[in-house]
Amino acid sequence: MLMLRFFFMEIFSAISRQFFTHRYAIFRQNTVCFTIITWTCFGCVSSSPKSEWAVLSEADKVDCENFDILDDDIKINSVRSLDKNNTFYLATHTKQTGQDKYYLWETKNNDGIKLQKPKEIILGPDQFVVDVGANQTENKYIALMKSSDDGGSSIFELRSIPDNVVTLSVPIKISYDSHVRYYAGSKGVWVVGAADKSEIFYLATEGAAKGTITTAQNPVMAEIPTDHLELSLMKEGTEALISYISRGDLEDDDGQKSTYNFSFNLLNGPLKKNEELTLSSSDPIKANDIESWNISSDGLSSLYLTFISGDSLSGTAEINTALIEIKSPQLNMAWLKKISSQDAHIADPIVTTRKDGFDSGFLQWLDEESTLHLASSDQMGNLTDKYYGIFAQSTVLMDLNSIKNSSTKIAFLNEQNELGAQFKLCKID
Repeated sequence: MLMLRFFFMEIFSAISRQFFTHRYAIFRQNTVCFTIITWTCFGCVSSSPKSEWAVLSEADKVDCENFDILDDDIKINSVRSLDKNNTFYLATHTKQTGQDKYYLWETKNNDGIKLQKPKEIILGPDQFVVDVGANQTENKYIALMKSSDDGGSSIFELRSIPDNVVTLSVPIKISYDSHVRYYAGSKGVWVVGAADKSEIFYLATEGAAKGTITTAQNPVMAEIPTDHLELSLMKEGTEALISYISRGDLEDDDGQKSTYNFSFNLLNGPLKKNEELTLSSSDPIKANDIESWNISSDGLSSLYLTFISGDSLSGTAEINTALIEIKSPQLNMAWLKKISSQDAHIADPIVTTRKDGFDSGFLQWLDEESTLHLASSDQMGNLTDKYYGIFAQSTVLMDLNSIKNSSTKIAFLNEQNELGAQFKLCKID
């Protein structure tokens, strides 16, 4: 009887050890998983900064939503904003098979950051997305390119979203492996990009001239690298305003030109005119050092410019915002406001317009942490600036969008960590 009792005690002990070891393993596994999830979330919106950077204590909390990988994904390679109303995003997912596939993500109605289940976008053989966007009548599109049979051109396609129907397909002689950008108006698409110089095309998408491509003839812009100019659509996209930086006339002690001016060219849709616009002599915009800049238009007669002057990497810079009124052939600067920045680095700004003014967003970082700095102004120049969220230093501001008929703004961010890129939408009220 004693031996039998001892036998059952050993069995019970073994079962207990196995049970509690298994439960501990599950608990340990869940604990690690929870730690990762918590770190990923609070890495972007934490209210407890790691550094002593005083600005972080002023930053408002923000709610964020991640673009999560699907069950058969390895990672999400890229996500691109499709429209300024924060409705559609196009993402490239790498599958476990190694194949890349495109997915369309859509935000839920009346919510700026909640995402619906994505829908796969099927493309043809050898096709890839080179740019995405929406024209000013909000017929959302994606722009595609693929190699043509003759080897000297590419096939340019426009596809509507979300039904993925081809609305235009034409050959276009432009190097598709270069930096190419598309800006869609109500009657045509402006194409900017070339391998060695800035070529600008206008592609008609409506009317009798549909499919016709016209090349801008501008020797000045041909010398400007593509990534050094910005294009703003005017009059529903029938005109385009080209903005770029040119050297000034002042010289330093070594005889080197040390100032920069902003220059502008207005192009007519069919490119029948190329008008150089100049700022009035009483209102020049000059700076000894322009670190980065961005510009946006209201589509009618106003330009909103933001540029960073000085050297933010050394900790001393100025954030400049200006309203420029277009009164062809003259440009008048209505006002110029400055915000000093000390002891913090500044990333490239993104400027977006709204009905009563504009917003400039840029990340500032120090001691491996960053925050979103938002400078907002009405048309009269009443400027306010605030800080939002605490993010990893590696975070990049991809776009700044708005919810339609709302004052809420959506920051589209890419935060890099040891797990790779983490794309997210953050709501700014």
